[in-house]
Amino acid sequence: MKKSINLSLGLALALGITVFPTMSYADEEETEGYEKVSTEEHEVAGEEFNLEKWQNPDGTTIYTIPTEVENKEEITDYVDEITEDSNESTPFKTASQVEAEAGVPIKWSYSGLSNTDSGKAKIVTSASGYSNHVVNEKMAVNKGGKIEGWYLPNAVADSIKLRYSYTFSGTVLSISKSPSLTKQNSTVSWAGPTIKKQFYSKTSYESASASGIAMFSTTIKTSAEVVKGGIIYRPSTTKKISFGGSGR
Repeated sequence: MKKSINLSLGLALALGITVFPTMSYADEEETEGYEKVSTEEHEVAGEEFNLEKWQNPDGTTIYTIPTEVENKEEITDYVDEITEDSNESTPFKTASQVEAEAGVPIKWSYSGLSNTDSGKAKIVTSASGYSNHVVNEKMAVNKGGKIEGWYLPNAVADSIKLRYSYTFSGTVLSISKSPSLTKQNSTVSWAGPTIKKQFYSKTSYESASASGIAMFSTTIKTSAEVVKGGIIYRPSTTKKISFGGSGR
């Protein structure tokens, strides 16, 4: 984590935040195929908290904060910075590699797309991808970006579970995807584990692409299932990207 902590310290200085990252230690907890591989102790703006890292055999990574804190915005900004592009699965070809090999891809991206449910739970997402036309038309979502699920009051949720999916529209001939994604017809999806006693959970998108004679759009859906006191909050976002990169 040395590189990540250096980045975070720069951000913290710019924001005037006091940061004291301390020891890291392994934890043998496991839930739904995800093992808690480390717990780090940090201090931001005078509040101490733990940052947990979970991984499955595919390399998909989830970060969670189980500590009850008051300065959630400052703490999650800090965590977002040090956990940027957290997933470690083998990526597909990047847009720049595609550009070098055949044609110029039309790139797209969005950030800060968010939604809340009842003022209690929030989801925040960012993603990027490209489309191009070589032999067939192709649309892809890049590895990276982020999905964050929050419980907003000054407490931890009973549990948080993150989900996302990509639905490709058009005459789809083939779909390539990361091993961590599940494919059904023209949709690929991911559902994370239900991790208990957290107020914040974050992961990154895995890569997928579709090729066809005529590709129309990719629809990206994300959601968080946040449970507190027997009530389930489900904030969600939907973003439709048309072939050529325009979004709505």
